[in-house]
Amino acid sequence: MIPAIAHFVWFGESFPWLNALAIVSAAEVGGFERLVLHTDCAPEVVLRHVGRLSRFEVRPIDLAAIAENAGRELGCVQRLFEAMRGPAARSDVLRALILAGEGGVYLDMDTVTVSSFAELRQRSAAFVGQERICFPNWTFARPSVAAKLKAYVLSAARFALTVAPRGYRAFAAIEQYYSLAVNNAVLGAEAHHPFIEAYVSAMLDLPPAQAARRFAVGPHLLAELARQFVSRPTPVLLLASDVFYPLAPVISEHWWRRVHAPALSEVLSPDTIVVHWYASVRSRQLAQRVDPDYVRRMRDCQLFSALASRYLHAC
Repeated sequence: MIPAIAHFVWFGESFPWLNALAIVSAAEVGGFERLVLHTDCAPEVVLRHVGRLSRFEVRPIDLAAIAENAGRELGCVQRLFEAMRGPAARSDVLRALILAGEGGVYLDMDTVTVSSFAELRQRSAAFVGQERICFPNWTFARPSVAAKLKAYVLSAARFALTVAPRGYRAFAAIEQYYSLAVNNAVLGAEAHHPFIEAYVSAMLDLPPAQAARRFAVGPHLLAELARQFVSRPTPVLLLASDVFYPLAPVISEHWWRRVHAPALSEVLSPDTIVVHWYASVRSRQLAQRVDPDYVRRMRDCQLFSALASRYLHAC
């Protein structure tokens, strides 16, 4: 059984309110006994927003301790960590090592938890969510001309529905034509589970130049491992897209669009546990301006604020 611990990773001197929302929502409804933020941010900066959580720990990033808990040589971990070019890639490395050493559920900061992980933790020893994308894992396999053509057609259709009013409704009717691919924004495992151990080993075995490619040590490598473990005696559970990614990449911009009478029931399913809203897409700059006052102003005309308003009492 996966431990009832939620892990978050954050690099940076500031701590946006949306980070606090990710942590508070997990504390409120995620069914966790403890929540740990692994960060290089000053604790007092973090605690301005989340200081009232009694089960919350701010843990400074200690690469030596993380490597030791995972049973890995610090030198190997250090080389991989230093090859990563930005905080997102470094977070990819840390989340795998942390889960290998401690177990639990890792969540990205651009998430909002909407229901409990308890049942999922009890029925699986390792899990990863899938999302609907245009361009599947091309880091380790060269696509055919036909595959490229299909991907670009789907990309154009997705863009059109992104700018169309309530385009997420039409996308739901065609999403089966998009590839299912794993995403590591939400990831769970028992400590030292064979799947997470294999993931860490595969990371450490990559040549630094290949590891430094965008998505290489994150979703693309994870996808390679997930396919191998689905049918093993110690399998990883692959979850449908609506569990963590109810609005697909790019389509997820609809979280931020103005809409009359936003209806969360149109985008969340009974199986949804987490909303990953994709800070890496074009909504990043807007998201930096979000705070409780913004959510109060927008909750009657925006899907994201309608969702976030559930947690205003706690952060």
